[in-house]
Amino acid sequence: MPEKRGSKNIKYGEITKTVLKLIAVLGVCSVFILMPGLAKAVPVYRKRPVSRNKKNLNLVLKRLQKRGLIKVWIDGNGKEMIKVTPKGQEEIVRYELRETKINKPRRWDRKWRVIIFDIPVDFNKTRDSLRAFLKKNDLVKLQSSVWIYPYPCEEAVELIRSALGTRDETLYLTCGRFTGDKWLCKHFKLK
Repeated sequence: MPEKRGSKNIKYGEITKTVLKLIAVLGVCSVFILMPGLAKAVPVYRKRPVSRNKKNLNLVLKRLQKRGLIKVWIDGNGKEMIKVTPKGQEEIVRYELRETKINKPRRWDRKWRVIIFDIPVDFNKTRDSLRAFLKKNDLVKLQSSVWIYPYPCEEAVELIRSALGTRDETLYLTCGRFTGDKWLCKHFKLK
């Protein structure tokens, strides 16, 4: 359900992502504390009456709770408290992976970055997530678990290794030019 603000649409998914990330940053917090932070994080919430924002926030929170991404409870003082569940943390990681991009420098340093992984078949979802990330960022597949890229990407690879829990199964190597890399130079339009 897109919400209109002038000519811009803010999608439900964006609000959900923002709310989930905000709760994660705040840690365990009350719903009362969440509202001002949400108004700063999502511009459309600044222009609306507070009662409408509370209603929309409650709908988002109910959906997040129904999906098991947050836990909501009443504490000893009668305050409604909220926190992100482990499943919610996994969802935040997926958001981060989708948003992570590898920056390309202007000039190539004549080195190749090779990513090698050996993830067991039992973890197909993890392996597929890693492959999707590599494809999205234009790495080239040399073999099913060997990918190559001409630019530094260690930070992005480290992020995905941490996010997916594949530190021991994923290697990041830097190497120089090698025999037979001309097709790669042509593919990446390198000189």
